[in-house]
Amino acid sequence: PTPKQTVNVGHAAPAFDVETLDGRRVKLGDFRGKYLLLDFWATWCGPCIAEIPALKELHARFGKDERFAMLSLSLDAAKEAPRKFVADKGIPWTQGFLGDWVEGGVQNAYHVEAIPAFFLIGPDGKLLSKDMRGEAIAAAVASALKKP
Repeated sequence: PTPKQTVNVGHAAPAFDVETLDGRRVKLGDFRGKYLLLDFWATWCGPCIAEIPALKELHARFGKDERFAMLSLSLDAAKEAPRKFVADKGIPWTQGFLGDWVEGGVQNAYHVEAIPAFFLIGPDGKLLSKDMRGEAIAAAVASALKKP
Protein backbone atom coordinates (compact mmCIF):
# COMPACT_ATOMS: atom_id res chain seq x y z
CA PRO A 1 0.00 0.00 0.00
CA THR A 2 1.11 3.55 -0.65
CA PRO A 3 1.62 5.69 2.44
CA LYS A 4 -1.02 8.35 2.98
CA GLN A 5 -0.01 11.92 2.31
CA THR A 6 0.23 14.12 5.36
CA VAL A 7 -0.94 17.70 5.60
CA ASN A 8 1.85 19.77 7.06
CA VAL A 9 1.65 23.09 8.87
CA GLY A 10 2.77 25.84 6.49
CA HIS A 11 1.55 24.02 3.38
CA ALA A 12 -1.61 24.74 1.41
CA ALA A 13 -4.70 23.12 2.90
CA PRO A 14 -6.34 20.65 0.50
CA ALA A 15 -9.24 22.14 -1.43
CA PHE A 16 -12.72 20.76 -0.82
CA ASP A 17 -16.25 21.22 -2.10
CA VAL A 18 -18.88 19.69 0.19
CA GLU A 19 -22.60 19.84 0.73
CA THR A 20 -23.91 21.42 3.93
CA LEU A 21 -26.66 19.86 6.04
CA ASP A 22 -29.05 22.42 4.55
CA GLY A 23 -28.16 21.50 0.96
CA ARG A 24 -25.81 24.35 0.01
CA ARG A 25 -22.30 23.83 -1.41
CA VAL A 26 -19.30 25.13 0.53
CA LYS A 27 -15.70 25.22 -0.69
CA LEU A 28 -12.39 26.01 0.94
CA GLY A 29 -12.13 29.03 -1.38
CA ASP A 30 -15.28 30.48 0.22
CA PHE A 31 -13.19 31.12 3.34
CA ARG A 32 -10.30 32.92 1.60
CA GLY A 33 -9.24 35.88 3.74
CA LYS A 34 -10.52 34.25 6.97
CA TYR A 35 -9.14 31.95 9.59
CA LEU A 36 -11.08 28.68 9.29
CA LEU A 37 -11.39 26.10 12.02
CA LEU A 38 -12.17 22.83 10.24
CA ASP A 39 -13.62 20.05 12.41
CA PHE A 40 -14.12 16.42 11.32
CA TRP A 41 -16.67 14.72 13.59
CA ALA A 42 -19.66 12.35 13.85
CA THR A 43 -22.62 11.94 16.18
CA TRP A 44 -21.46 8.39 17.08
CA CYS A 45 -18.05 9.69 18.26
CA GLY A 46 -17.91 10.21 22.04
CA PRO A 47 -14.76 12.36 22.00
CA CYS A 48 -16.33 14.52 19.25
CA ILE A 49 -19.42 15.11 21.39
CA ALA A 50 -17.19 15.92 24.38
CA GLU A 51 -15.57 18.77 22.38
CA ILE A 52 -18.92 20.46 21.55
CA PRO A 53 -19.26 22.63 24.69
CA ALA A 54 -15.75 24.04 24.12
CA LEU A 55 -16.53 24.60 20.43
CA LYS A 56 -19.74 26.43 21.33
CA GLU A 57 -17.75 28.60 23.75
CA LEU A 58 -15.17 29.23 21.03
CA HIS A 59 -17.92 30.26 18.60
CA ALA A 60 -19.46 32.56 21.22
CA ARG A 61 -16.06 34.15 21.81
CA PHE A 62 -14.85 34.53 18.19
CA GLY A 63 -17.87 33.84 15.96
CA LYS A 64 -18.69 37.53 15.49
CA ASP A 65 -15.16 38.29 14.25
CA GLU A 66 -15.50 38.55 10.48
CA ARG A 67 -11.94 37.22 10.11
CA PHE A 68 -12.96 33.85 11.59
CA ALA A 69 -15.21 30.98 10.52
CA MET A 70 -15.93 27.45 11.71
CA LEU A 71 -16.92 24.47 9.58
CA SER A 72 -17.72 21.02 10.94
CA LEU A 73 -17.74 18.07 8.54
CA SER A 74 -19.88 15.11 9.60
CA LEU A 75 -18.81 11.55 8.88
CA ASP A 76 -22.22 10.14 9.81
CA ALA A 77 -23.85 7.61 7.47
CA ALA A 78 -26.98 9.70 6.89
CA LYS A 79 -27.68 13.45 7.11
CA GLU A 80 -30.56 13.02 9.54
CA ALA A 81 -28.32 12.13 12.52
CA PRO A 82 -26.14 15.27 12.43
CA ARG A 83 -29.09 17.43 11.33
CA LYS A 84 -31.10 16.38 14.42
CA PHE A 85 -28.06 16.59 16.72
CA VAL A 86 -27.13 20.11 15.55
CA ALA A 87 -30.74 21.30 15.95
CA ASP A 88 -31.12 19.70 19.41
CA LYS A 89 -27.81 21.16 20.67
CA GLY A 90 -28.30 24.60 19.08
CA ILE A 91 -24.99 24.49 17.19
CA PRO A 92 -24.80 27.75 15.21
CA TRP A 93 -21.84 27.33 12.82
CA THR A 94 -21.85 25.80 9.32
CA GLN A 95 -22.16 22.03 9.12
CA GLY A 96 -20.93 20.08 6.11
CA PHE A 97 -21.79 16.48 5.37
CA LEU A 98 -19.22 13.97 4.11
CA GLY A 99 -21.24 10.80 4.69
CA ASP A 100 -19.96 7.42 5.76
CA TRP A 101 -16.21 7.13 6.16
CA VAL A 102 -14.98 5.74 2.83
CA GLU A 103 -11.64 5.75 1.04
CA GLY A 104 -10.99 9.00 -0.74
CA GLY A 105 -12.82 12.15 0.09
CA VAL A 106 -11.99 15.18 2.14
CA GLN A 107 -10.99 13.20 5.24
CA ASN A 108 -8.28 11.40 3.25
CA ALA A 109 -7.03 14.67 1.74
CA TYR A 110 -6.53 15.93 5.31
CA HIS A 111 -5.02 12.61 6.44
CA VAL A 112 -7.71 12.13 9.09
CA GLU A 113 -7.29 8.73 10.71
CA ALA A 114 -9.39 9.36 13.82
CA ILE A 115 -11.98 11.88 14.89
CA PRO A 116 -12.40 14.46 16.19
CA ALA A 117 -9.75 16.09 14.01
CA PHE A 118 -9.23 19.85 13.96
CA PHE A 119 -7.32 22.01 11.49
CA LEU A 120 -6.81 25.78 11.62
CA ILE A 121 -6.37 27.24 8.15
CA GLY A 122 -5.07 30.76 7.61
CA PRO A 123 -6.52 33.50 5.40
CA ASP A 124 -4.00 32.54 2.69
CA GLY A 125 -5.26 28.92 2.62
CA LYS A 126 -2.22 27.52 4.42
CA LEU A 127 -2.46 25.19 7.38
CA LEU A 128 -1.59 26.99 10.63
CA SER A 129 -2.26 24.26 13.17
CA LYS A 130 -3.48 20.67 13.47
CA ASP A 131 -3.68 17.84 16.02
CA MET A 132 -5.35 20.16 18.54
CA ARG A 133 -7.78 19.12 21.25
CA GLY A 134 -9.49 20.89 24.12
CA GLU A 135 -8.03 24.24 25.16
CA ALA A 136 -5.34 24.05 22.47
CA ILE A 137 -8.03 24.80 19.87
CA ALA A 138 -9.09 28.08 21.50
CA ALA A 139 -5.44 28.99 22.13
CA ALA A 140 -4.57 28.50 18.44
CA VAL A 141 -7.56 30.57 17.29
CA ALA A 142 -6.88 33.35 19.82
CA SER A 143 -3.22 33.48 18.82
CA ALA A 144 -4.07 33.61 15.09
CA LEU A 145 -6.62 36.39 15.51
CA LYS A 146 -4.16 38.54 17.49
CA LYS A 147 -1.90 38.73 14.43
CA PRO A 148 -2.39 41.84 12.30
